[in-house]
This record gives sequence, C-alpha cells and structure tokens, in this order.
Amino acid sequence: MYSSFRHIACLIICSVALAACSSGSTDEHGANQVLETVKGQAVKGVISNGIVSAYAVDSEDQSLELISTTETDPAGNFALQLTQTSFNKPVLLQITSNAQTTRMKCDQAMGCTGKTDGIWYEFGEAVPLEDDFQLLGLVHAHSDSREYSAHISSLSHLIVSTALNLPDGLTFANIQQAKNWIADTLGLQTDPLTTPFIDITDSTNVEQSDASSFVISLLGASLFELAQTQSWYDAGITINDIAPSNLFKNSAAIAEQLSVTLAQDTLTQMDTLLAKANSASTEGGFRILSSPESRSTTLGESFYFRAHASAQSALQYQWLHNGAEIPGATSAIYGKASAKGSDAGSYQVRVSSAGQTLFSSLATLQVNTANVALDFSRQPQGATLVSGQSLTLNANTNITDNVEIRWQRNGSLLTSQRSPTLQISDVANSDSGAYRAIASRNGHIIYSNFAHVHVTDALSGIQITEHPQSTALLNGQQAALQVVASGGGFLRYQWFKNGVKLSGATRSYLTLTNVSPSDEGSYFVEVSNSSGKIASSRAEIQVISNSAALELLEHPRSAQVYLGDSHTLGVQTSAQTSHSYQWFKNGNPITGAESGYFTIQNASAEDSGAYHVIATSALGSLTSNSANITVRERPSLALSWAMPSERENGEPLNPSEIYGYRLEYGYKSNSIHNGVTVVGANNTQFTLANLNAGSVYLHIATIDSDGITGRFSAPIEVYLP
Repeated sequence: MYSSFRHIACLIICSVALAACSSGSTDEHGANQVLETVKGQAVKGVISNGIVSAYAVDSEDQSLELISTTETDPAGNFALQLTQTSFNKPVLLQITSNAQTTRMKCDQAMGCTGKTDGIWYEFGEAVPLEDDFQLLGLVHAHSDSREYSAHISSLSHLIVSTALNLPDGLTFANIQQAKNWIADTLGLQTDPLTTPFIDITDSTNVEQSDASSFVISLLGASLFELAQTQSWYDAGITINDIAPSNLFKNSAAIAEQLSVTLAQDTLTQMDTLLAKANSASTEGGFRILSSPESRSTTLGESFYFRAHASAQSALQYQWLHNGAEIPGATSAIYGKASAKGSDAGSYQVRVSSAGQTLFSSLATLQVNTANVALDFSRQPQGATLVSGQSLTLNANTNITDNVEIRWQRNGSLLTSQRSPTLQISDVANSDSGAYRAIASRNGHIIYSNFAHVHVTDALSGIQITEHPQSTALLNGQQAALQVVASGGGFLRYQWFKNGVKLSGATRSYLTLTNVSPSDEGSYFVEVSNSSGKIASSRAEIQVISNSAALELLEHPRSAQVYLGDSHTLGVQTSAQTSHSYQWFKNGNPITGAESGYFTIQNASAEDSGAYHVIATSALGSLTSNSANITVRERPSLALSWAMPSERENGEPLNPSEIYGYRLEYGYKSNSIHNGVTVVGANNTQFTLANLNAGSVYLHIATIDSDGITGRFSAPIEVYLP
C-alpha cells in the first residue's frame, strides 16, 4: 500500500448529479470568489440524515482540508457550497453516520441483517448504521461539459481506495487510472463516476431507469456486505481484491429477485450480466486477463504497473525487473513514488495459483532525464554539541540519479564521507568547524551553504537530590520551597508557578511571606547549566483560612465481622488541607495504616478489638471515637420436621415412596433461592451453616421416588442474632 487513507468518520452510499449556481464569496484576501452549489442524492438505498463532508486533497503530501459539510434530508438529497478554486485539487467526498439518526434502505432483495442491532430488515426497510460507517466518493468533472458529478457509492469508494494505493496517492492521474481499471475489470460501458445510481428499492424508479444506471446500481448493491467491513472503511480494499465473477453472480441474483418491468435496453444488458454470471460459474480457469502496459516517466516522478488475473484458488504475484525478482513486490500493482535511472528496463509479473504458474507479457519502462539544473533541496544546518555526542548533517539534491556528494570541513575534503548524510559519532573539540557538501553530476559541481559546528567540553549531568515539598499553611504564614541539585559548571535556577515563570525567582530556594489564597498553586524549579536543564517535581501550596476549624465529620463505626470477611473503617474531616493519618488497635499504632481508611482483610479472632485514628493537618490533630470490632463465626440454624404421611390430595403416603426433601432458604420473603436436598424419608433434621444474621425465610417440599418435587410449604421467618 503506497498511501493509506485512514478512517475519517463513518459511511453513506449515494449517487449525485450536480448543478452549478453562482453566488458571491470573499476569500481571506478580500477577493470575490464564485461558489458552486453541488447538489445530489444518496441512493444506495436512500440514506437519510447522513453527514456529507468535502475535502480538498493536496496532491503533494495528501493532506486534507475540510471545505464544506452538510447533511442528507429524509429523501437522501444534499447540497454542498464549493468555491471554483476547490476544483483545482481532487475533492474527496465522504458520508458518515450518526448511529442515532442515520438510516440506509436495505437494497438486498432477500433482506438485510442490521450490523448494529442484529435485526432482520426487509427489502426497502431503513437499516441503522454504525458510528464508524463511511463511504467515499469524488467530485468529478464531465468530459463533455462544465458540469460536475459527486457520486458517493460502492464503486466510487472502490475507485478512491484503488487510487490511494497507487504511488502519489489521490491525484487526478491516479483517479483516472483507477476509474479505467474498474470500468475495464467490470466491463462497464459508461463512466462509473458520472453515471447516476438509482434506488433499486423503488420499483417505479427501476422501471423508468436507463440500462446503464440499473446495471451499475446492481453492481453497487452486490457489495453490500463487503461495504460494512473495517477494511472497507479504511480504504484497504482495491479492485484487485474483488472477484468479478462473484460480483456478477450477486448482481444477477439481485436482479432476478426484483419484481419489476424492465425496458428492452435494460433487459439486453441484464442478459449480458446473466451471461457473465453463468460464464463465471463454469469457466473457473486460471488465466491472466490483462498484462502490464509499457510506459515512460521522468526522474523523480512516480510510475506503476498493474496485472489482472483470474482463478478459482488464491493468486500469488511476483514482479520481475530485467528478469530478476523484485523483493517485496508481491501484489497485483507494482510501482515507486520517485523513479531512478536504474528503474528503466523490462517488467513482467509471475502469477501462481494452485501449483500452476503463468507469466504476463513484458512491459518496458523508460526513465527520462528532467531538464532541470542540479540544486540542493535541503541545506546542512549548524549545531552546538558537547563532547561525546553525535553529529548528523544532511544535504539533499533535487536530482538523486547519478549524483555524487562529498563533504568538506574547513576547506579540507573528508574522504570517508560520500553520501547525502554526514555522520560523526562521539565528537571531540577537533570536529568543530565549517562544513559544506559538494554535489557533482555529469561534470557539473555545486556547493551547499556552510554549516558551522561548535563542540564544547562535556559537563556532568544535573541531578536533583532534594525536590521541593508540598505544604499547607494558614493565611499569613510563610512558605519556603527548596531544591538541592548537583552538576558540572555554573548551575542556574528558575522557579515557576502553574507553569508561568516567576520574575526574579532565580535561587535554589523560594520564600513566600504572608501567604494568601492568591499564592495557592503548583510550583517547580528548572535547574540548568551549559549542557542542559532539568525540572524538579511539582510542589503544591495550599492556603487555609484562619477561621477554618478541624472537625471530624465521620468517625469509624463499631461492627460485627464474620470470620474470613473484610471490613473497612473510615474517617472524614472538615479541613480542606492535606492530612496525615495513623490508625490504632487497642491503643497501639498499626504499621502502615496511614490513610483515611483502614481495611481488615480475611478477619480472624485476633482482629477483634477497639480501633481509632488520629488525623493531623496544619490546623492540628484530632482523635476519632473508638470503634469496637467483634469477629465471630457466621450463625447456623438447626431444623427438624415431621415425615409426611399423606399426599397433597389426602391419599396415604408410604415412606418407601419418599426419596427425600428439598429445603430452600433466603434473606427476602420473595427471594428464596438457596437450597439443599436431604436424602431419605426418615432424615427429618438438618443444620444450615454460614448464614447471615437477620431474618431468614425457609420453606420445604417432599421429593418422591420418581424425583418429582412436590409443592413447597408456606414460608416461615426465623431471626438470627
């Protein structure tokens, strides 16, 4: 893939016919610009409430500039306002979706499955689209008029993704080439970018359409499933990834399922489509459909070749240049973004499938010399370095073929440096000087600008051994921040507050007298010498009102804790400043328990006791109430019942007919789901262990010898302390 158009947003499918209306607009220089109103309709199944965006594409770096946006109406119509100068660059169109409002008609005669909700939709029903759904198209000029077309359809998306994967990306030339390849591969008789698509879910629309629009719309509809994959959204699928035979079969199947009356021209083209589908299903032969074509290019310009093959099994490609394999050239397209003289010669592709191999015919590439003067496109830049660092200088020329570059320092030739990049690792003082590059080609010599390089002795790196510390102070107190650093040379200091340099704060310490709320903030210091600089960690200063009183708003609470459970004790204070905490058990400090919360993990009997915490801040210290924690086993419940002697209908019940009993319990009267099975008619006692304290609700039923559970008794409530 030579260039990659990553996902801008989501998708829509449309076919647009353009009309131009003139109006006035003023550009940034105040000049009056004429606007073109680009109108169209989204019809791959009508897409309503879709977001349409137009981007001007820079052919040099493939950057995108958003130039207009709009939305489709309920009928799929939209209009974009574009300046006439916009058409000097390729204009990329994109339709994205809002999952809440954007909908697309199902254009599959057998129905569609919504990708977002998994619901089955009938032919013509509106299907919701994903947030990352997108479809791409182009504003395209008609060859026979000054009108424009802005079709956004499956085929326009395929043209865009194919062009993007050619050298240089989305350029006018690549768009034309991709359009021609797609038209040739699919046997189209009309331009896929200017032929209007139709809504095949509208029978009246289909019956009144011309043959070309109907057939091209069927081909677009046959891509319905593929057009909802991530590779499709990311423009990663090109015409080389499409099997035409499958496309023809899908199109013919959709056409046969439509209950409409077609015009004679349409029937003729449909017969052709059906013939292609039948042929595709019977041929299955391995063959090269089209070989690469000879071409010429200019030094520094792009070139590419394409081959098209067909087979029932997977295809493997390998390109050859003058008979030798080109490493990595294993797709149906081969090319380069910048041609060299050595690229001239013969090209051929070897195609393999299921153990068979075919060779395409030879194609010749001619590389012409550009009639431009040799010049430096990139000048070397000076540098100041410390001993031991690395020096890299670059000098690039506008022509790279048959160009030799050498380097000088202070007028002396560096014999070991003969490339556009000069590199010296571990520089010393002796490497200081004025450097320049000398480029020569066919006897013509040019010199770059001088790049002055200064090398100084290395200094030891700066190290901060003590960082400023955060603090909380009362209004009117004094704050003192300090840093301790070491390093070679003269150390300089600069303090910052909330990222802003503090004027005059250039010592290793910072003192704030009589602090007020305006002094609150985040402080750090930058320490530097001639070899570099380093920043300290940040220290937060908090200023508290003198009237603020430290108060415990929440104390730890006494509780019963079951063996093996966890329990957390907490405290909350009223002060706005930071605190330190220390938890105690039975009057003894607990090691490591220094936060506002303390958790007893996997409680045992040894964890029983009295717990309290001391909270300390700038306002003083407070001791919490004591919380008594008692660790105990979970309660159990011993149960007994009488063996039943008659059935629910009053008939006698023999003990041999009783398999056992089903005993169920829960902690809510309407949620009795926990249970045990007691086997044996005479086993009429059972103890439930590890229960929760509080109300327990129980009921019981008899299980007969066939394993059938009878009706449960009315629930009873038991309270466990």
